[in-house]
Amino acid sequence: MVFGEIIKKYKKDVFPKIGFHQQNILRKIEKCRTPELGGHLYICDECNSTLMLHNSCSNRNCPVCQGNKRKKWIKKQCENLVNVPYFHVVFTVPDILNNIFIRYQEDFYNILFHSAWETLKLFFKKDKSLSGKGGMLCILHTWGQNLSFHPHLHCLVPAAGISENGDLKLIRGKDKFLFNVKNLGKVFRAKFAEKITKLEKQTNFIFPSIIRKLMFEKNWVVYAQKPFSTPENVVRYIGMYSHRVAISANRILEEKNGEVKFNYKDYKDGGTVKIATLKSEEFLRRFAMHILPFKFMKIRYFGYFNNRCKKEFLQKAKDSVGLYFNHEEINTDTNENSEILNLDYELDDQEIVEKKHSHVCKNCNKGKLNKFISFSKEQFRAGLLVIDCKTGEIIYKSRDGPSENFFICKISM
Repeated sequence: MVFGEIIKKYKKDVFPKIGFHQQNILRKIEKCRTPELGGHLYICDECNSTLMLHNSCSNRNCPVCQGNKRKKWIKKQCENLVNVPYFHVVFTVPDILNNIFIRYQEDFYNILFHSAWETLKLFFKKDKSLSGKGGMLCILHTWGQNLSFHPHLHCLVPAAGISENGDLKLIRGKDKFLFNVKNLGKVFRAKFAEKITKLEKQTNFIFPSIIRKLMFEKNWVVYAQKPFSTPENVVRYIGMYSHRVAISANRILEEKNGEVKFNYKDYKDGGTVKIATLKSEEFLRRFAMHILPFKFMKIRYFGYFNNRCKKEFLQKAKDSVGLYFNHEEINTDTNENSEILNLDYELDDQEIVEKKHSHVCKNCNKGKLNKFISFSKEQFRAGLLVIDCKTGEIIYKSRDGPSENFFICKISM
């Protein structure tokens, strides 16, 4: 794993510049898919060739441990899609707030979530065709393509809600947009400022007056995309933003002479793919900047997407407009989606073998791979020396040969 090797090589230089929580996460990512975490041995029943798979760290910040979680999450969300248009709404904040966001991450990320929801909730209530309750699904992103700090929310908002009478109604937005984006930006800014004032009263936090002034001089951009055309596009959108990390492993091109090269899309240049070069220490520092606070929830559900209201909403939607599709019919194959969306769907260890096309041994293309034995971290530290597939003997390293703790173990084949 290239990313783990970069951490191992340069962690001494970057660790003094970051916090303890970030250091702990980087240590876990460093050990991902290595003998340090143990693993499993698979053997072909035809040619006796072996496949060793090391365990993953399963950390949500790891670039190679999100693929299977993303697939499961997509399937779960597909059950909650109804036959109405869906909008992609993005709430972002001016860059003058970046330093404060970095310093007080948990507080300001929470303010970002609640300000966005209270803004949409107000517009749902004032909508003439609805005058009721709406809902949205929010996903926090903190990065740009070049690992710069850019906190923003990606929201999935159905153009429907529950009216005051308890009926499901569609929102008929002008020109096929949910709400007026300029008005959304103004209300969002006001809600954000209101939350900051509340934080100052409840804590010892002091928000600089100069930043507050500059904050109101800038236009706050709220982006609202037109409804998705097909159910498949809804699913692809959800998967694209749900379990991403700041940079994926396959975007890293090389690490050489203390520098890391990686590709990124320059959206100011029409999405052209370019290559960025950073000092290795700076690369790790930027990545660590996007590690979320301990147990912080980056995906949140508001309104009738909340667990308390979701069941009632789905039942009303099913009776009125019907479900969007059956989640079992959706093709969530990672290879296909990753090709279409340019995403990075790395599979978990167990899934590599459990997928049907992976059961066949790549050595002989005839036999099937069967799990032979699992190894713990301690057994790997002892060091596996020899595996005799025909006799089933496993011999461990030892300075003086097999001892009481590390002995020749024979398993029936």
